[in-house]
Amino acid sequence: MDYEGPRPPRRPAVREAIDFTPTVVQFFGSTIHCRRLSDSPALLAHPSSTRDLLPPFATRESPYDCLCTRFLKCCVSKSRGTVNCLQWFPDGRRLITGTSNGDFTLWDGIDFGFFDLKQLNHSAVGALTRTHS
Repeated sequence: MDYEGPRPPRRPAVREAIDFTPTVVQFFGSTIHCRRLSDSPALLAHPSSTRDLLPPFATRESPYDCLCTRFLKCCVSKSRGTVNCLQWFPDGRRLITGTSNGDFTLWDGIDFGFFDLKQLNHSAVGALTRTHS
């Protein structure tokens, strides 16, 4: 066994973070001159229209119009299982998911790394409700 010296340092993993602030700024800028939210201009089916995306609360009648599928990604926790329900915290920085394994996972809503994993049920989690207490 030959000694080849110290190993070179590893490069840190690059984690992409998504900033949702521009969509909120776009919402306030585009709705100043609109009497109703339905008067706001429609999005075109073109990649250049991603800068005109609005936050989901801006189109309550069809919130799926605000999804930008370009930035969707799959995040895997330690125990694999399908996610049955999720609930965002009011500050928008964290979310909690309930899986088919009975696990509750607390995720970071900015870079989507998971904070904590707890198995509290032995059956699937079907619904989540957040309260202030």
